[in-house]
Amino acid sequence: MTSEIDASVGQRELWSAYQRDGGEVLDSSIRFRIRGALDLDALGGAVEDLVARHEILRTTFEFRDGTLRQRLHGPAPLPYDLLDLTELDLSEEARRDRSAGRKAADIDPASWPPVWLTVQRFGATDHQICLNLHALLADDWSCEIIARDLKALYRRRMGERVELPAVPWQFSDWTSWSGQWSTGDGLRRMRDYWSTHLDGARLPALPDPGRAPTSPWPERVAVTRNLSGEIAGQLRGLARRHRTTLFPLLLSAFTAELHRLSGQDDLTIFSLFANRGRPEVNETVGPFAHLVPLRCRVPDSRNAAEFLRGTHRTFVGAFAHQELYLHQYPADVRAQLGVTGDGFRRMMVFQLMNRLHGDNDVAGLDFEDDADTLDTPFPFELSVHASEDELSVVLLCWPSEYEQSWAERFVDDYVRVLTAIAAADADLDAGLFRSR
Repeated sequence: MTSEIDASVGQRELWSAYQRDGGEVLDSSIRFRIRGALDLDALGGAVEDLVARHEILRTTFEFRDGTLRQRLHGPAPLPYDLLDLTELDLSEEARRDRSAGRKAADIDPASWPPVWLTVQRFGATDHQICLNLHALLADDWSCEIIARDLKALYRRRMGERVELPAVPWQFSDWTSWSGQWSTGDGLRRMRDYWSTHLDGARLPALPDPGRAPTSPWPERVAVTRNLSGEIAGQLRGLARRHRTTLFPLLLSAFTAELHRLSGQDDLTIFSLFANRGRPEVNETVGPFAHLVPLRCRVPDSRNAAEFLRGTHRTFVGAFAHQELYLHQYPADVRAQLGVTGDGFRRMMVFQLMNRLHGDNDVAGLDFEDDADTLDTPFPFELSVHASEDELSVVLLCWPSEYEQSWAERFVDDYVRVLTAIAAADADLDAGLFRSR
C-alpha cells in the first residue's frame, strides 16, 4: 500500500540541488567493517526491520505538476548485494579503495528501493557492509540513529532481548506539522526575528586564509585532533558552572579564534542545527538538519564570561527560531549576509556532533565505523565529535581556499584554547583572550 504527501521544505531544497548538480549532492552511506562470523540472514533481516521501523527509509519521490511528492511505501523484503572478494589478494588500502556503495550517478530518489545493502566479503570473518541511502532520507543525526538501530536489530535477530526507544512521529508526521506554521503568522514571525537579529551582520573576513596559489589543488584539506576524556569532562563541567552547555562554550572558543585572526568583533558563522525542536522527533529518521546563522559579538570589555553569556543567548534564540530555512529568509537579509555567489566561499560552519553508535561489540562481532574519507560541501567546516571518552576536532576545507599547513595551525590553536579553558576552570579570560 502506498500513500502520498508533499515533500518538506528541506527536501524540496535538496531536490533542486540534485536537479542542478547531480547525484553527488545526495550521496550518503553508512559503512561498517565487521570482524567475526557474520550471519548474513540475520543482517538482511535486521535491515528489513530497520526499514519497517522508519517510514522515511521506504519513501520514494515524484515530481508532478510542479510539486515534489513523497510516496510512502509499506514494508517489503529488501534484497542485498554480496560481493565475494575472498579470492583476491587485496591490501588493506586496496580494500578501502573499493567502494561498496553505488556511484553518485546511480542515485535516483524516484526508484525503489530507496535503501539498499551491499556486503563485501574479504574473508570468512572479515566483511564490509554499506547501507546506501541518500540525503532526501536522512541527515547526520539520522545516520547515527540508523547505525545504532541496525546494531540493536541485528542482536535481536541473533536471539538477544533488545529494547529500542519508541518513534512517536514518523517524518511524514513532522512534515504535516511543519507545513502548518510555514505560512501566515508563523512564517512572518520567523522572518521578523531573523531580519532584526541579522541587521548589519557580516561573515568573517580572514586576512590570509592560506589560499593555495595555484592548481591543481590537493583532493582535500583535512585535520583531526583529539582531546582526552579528562579535558572533555573539564569543559562540560565548566559549561555547567556558567549555566550553559558544551555547544556555546566550544562556539565561543571558535569565535575567539576568528576574532584573533580577523580583528572583527561581530562575526556571523553557521551551524547545521538538528531542527528537532519537538520531542516527538528525537528518534525520527529524516532530513531535518539545515544551516542556521549564529551572530556572535565579542564585547568591548573582552570579558570572557560576558562573551559566553552572549553566545549562549545567540544559541538559545537560534534554537527557538531554527525552523526557517535559509532560502526562506527575506531577500535583503540573504543579500546582506552574502552567502551566495563568491560570498559563499567565506562561509564558515561550526558543528557539535554527538556519537550515538553505541558499543561496537555486537552479538560477538566487532562493528567498526568504516566511513569514507571525510568530505564537506562547505568551504570551511569545523566539527567537534563528542563521546564519553574524548572530543575529536575535525576541520575540513576546500583546497582551493585553504592550505593544509594553515588548517593545521588553526586547529592546533583552537585545541590550545580549549585546553587553556579547561585548565583555567572558571577563569575564562585567561583561556579565551590571554592564552597566546
